[in-house]
Amino acid sequence: TGHHAQDAGEGALIQMMRGSSSLGMSSLARPTAPIPVPGLGASITLARPLARSWPHEIFEHAAARALSWHEDPTNAASTYTRNALRHGVLGELLAIQGSPGSALRTLEHLAGEADAITRQAAAFASAHVTTRGDIERSFPAAASASLPDAVFARLLITTLGVARDAAEVDAVRDVVRGEAAHALLSRARAR
Repeated sequence: TGHHAQDAGEGALIQMMRGSSSLGMSSLARPTAPIPVPGLGASITLARPLARSWPHEIFEHAAARALSWHEDPTNAASTYTRNALRHGVLGELLAIQGSPGSALRTLEHLAGEADAITRQAAAFASAHVTTRGDIERSFPAAASASLPDAVFARLLITTLGVARDAAEVDAVRDVVRGEAAHALLSRARAR
């Protein structure tokens, strides 16, 4: 596809505004899985060769080689969310910073890191968490002791839904490390 670096940043901003998970916010940064093509008995994998290029770089490359391109006229219409961001928020970033590139890349990288943390927490839960009844969940303390803090927090808050905030995560972490005998959690959410 012709998606470029600015598309990825704009997409991440739009997904953030919608309350998407990190998975949605980093969707253009990740390679796609093969997509089956009905009737052909084959699959395709989307490639994004321009994903690390910025629009001005693409235009400069095309102009230097006398290549022509088509600009979609709807790109100028601020009635679409993406265009409103492009001409509004990103225009402001451009005026302040000279380029929205570093801010968009940072957002995209943070979303990718959060996505990786979520996958690690889910993998740990799949391998180690035992569920009894509707809400009771357990996992071996030794196995979780070496988890990075961000993965441990995601495991408790998002994946298992047994901790509500950082204070509760810290309380459980203290039990796992043997620094406390028990952790008092205000509420557990069934998943």
